[in-house]
Amino acid sequence: GKVVIVTGGALGIGFAVAQLFTSAGAKVVIADIDEEVGKESEKKLGENALFVRCDVTSWADQVHLFKLVASTFKRVDLVVCNAGI
Repeated sequence: GKVVIVTGGALGIGFAVAQLFTSAGAKVVIADIDEEVGKESEKKLGENALFVRCDVTSWADQVHLFKLVASTFKRVDLVVCNAGI
């Protein structure tokens, strides 16, 4: 399966996108600033989901996100830039 990062993926449209990708067999990384909701979303989506706290306005957070995903899954196939700023 593909590896997909969804920013703002803990709630709303971002979570719906994450659900669609996991149901299609993708590994989905939920990147969101809200840790509590992000962890709940990870549990709801199951074993193909991973939550990573990320403030998309922070360059350091974004670098951490991509390094973590690359080291965990060895690639990134798609990024859905959904986070509101």
